[in-house]
Amino acid sequence: MSSLHSFFTKYTSAGGPETELTFPRRAAIHGMAGIGKTQTALKFADRYQTSFSCVFWASAANSIKLAQSYDRFIELLDLPEKNRPEQHVRINAVKRWLVEKPLDADGRGWLLIMDNVDKACIQDVFGFLPSSNPHGGFILFTTRSHETAARLLGSTGLSLELKKMNEADASELLLRAAEVKNRSPNAAERAKEIAKSIGSLPLVLDQLGFVVREAEGDLDTCVAYIEKNKTMVSS
Repeated sequence: MSSLHSFFTKYTSAGGPETELTFPRRAAIHGMAGIGKTQTALKFADRYQTSFSCVFWASAANSIKLAQSYDRFIELLDLPEKNRPEQHVRINAVKRWLVEKPLDADGRGWLLIMDNVDKACIQDVFGFLPSSNPHGGFILFTTRSHETAARLLGSTGLSLELKKMNEADASELLLRAAEVKNRSPNAAERAKEIAKSIGSLPLVLDQLGFVVREAEGDLDTCVAYIEKNKTMVSS
């Protein structure tokens, strides 16, 4: 997360102002389903929220969800166009605000998070993005596809890939999330087997830990849950 924060908020270099920077600056978090892209973006926004003047979160899975997100933005910003019936007028009003918004008194720009961009609707996403802002602004995408990330970023953006955990780390995450107090060799081996069965995906492991805690069960609870929810766990 620190590299992402530095990319977004580094306005100057050792040689002076970086006048060649183009805003809004763009970055993307990409990786397979269940790897924790949305959660990583959420944690980034929470940890570094004071580095930005304001943070917007848009569901970018399709044009309908994007339009709904922008309707929330226009209400929050209380723009004059919020009561206009034409959707494109409301969307353009938000885009214009993002373009014209100067840095705040502390020199901070806005952050727009576009979550879960699908390659099938990438052209729709482009239609919601603001044009260049001479003051500053930042856009963070999450997507499954490396190719989609590359198209969204162009030649100047930062691409971050989330990868599966190794067996030891995945086992430890499950044991910690499930609050397993008996850290016997058998428990550790069982945790490794479970982690391997679901591809060592951090988000799923965290979810399984929650299931165990809620059921006040043990690691066998994970196995039963996986069998019952195979489709969801593997998606």
